Amino acid sequence: MDGTGVSGILCNIQGGSIYLIEYLYHTQFATKHYAFNQIRDILPFPQCPQPQPPVYQPLY
Repeated sequence: MDGTGVSGILCNIQGGSIYLIEYLYHTQFATKHYAFNQIRDILPFPQCPQPQPPVYQPLY
């Protein structure tokens, strides 16, 4: 709600909180929790774009 954003893997929803694994540094990760009243939106990551086949144009 305060404009802070985080990215992580949703692990659990329990007792009015969500629990996420968040990347910290190098090979370090932490499980953090946030109360529902701290959260404005939970959005999934978008899908990777599918590669498009090349369009060949004649040279003349």
